[in-house]
Amino acid sequence: MSHYQFFRNEENKGLTYLEANTATYNEEKEQLLAQGFSVDNNHYIEAKNAEAALEKCNDIKVEALDSYGSIIISIQGMFELAKKLIKR
Repeated sequence: MSHYQFFRNEENKGLTYLEANTATYNEEKEQLLAQGFSVDNNHYIEAKNAEAALEKCNDIKVEALDSYGSIIISIQGMFELAKKLIKR
């Protein structure tokens, strides 16, 4: 299996990837960073091909939203409660 690293350019909404276990990975990564791309996630995605890696990348984001969504809602609730208590 190969390892893939995804890069995103927020300015033009571009998304691309590099296969990390190649001889030119570091040079290509520097070129992408110089063009305004940033690392989309802080880990490599192991997959049999780039299409499977993209699917995993999207799944990770959905999973993260599911996991952290309830935490954000809890924090917002605590903030609202604190505001009410301060007003008393």
